[in-house]
Amino acid sequence: MDAKEYDKAETQVDRFIMDKSKCSEENEIMFIAASKLYGAIGKEREKEEIDKAIEKYDKYVEEYFLNNDFDEDDELPFD
Repeated sequence: MDAKEYDKAETQVDRFIMDKSKCSEENEIMFIAASKLYGAIGKEREKEEIDKAIEKYDKYVEEYFLNNDFDEDDELPFD
């Protein structure tokens, strides 16, 4: 990729990620792309910020699935 393409990619990242500290199910793929983009263009501070948000979201998802009893499963007609 040349510099012009990186600029376009960074514009897209900025367009889709309003708050770089809040990764969620809806924007996780853009955060992953942003991390790779920032790594490729040498923006380490931005990459670290994005990676921190991804890590925080991953921990949230992990805790949700590991610590949730999913009471609604108890009502299913099969075991």
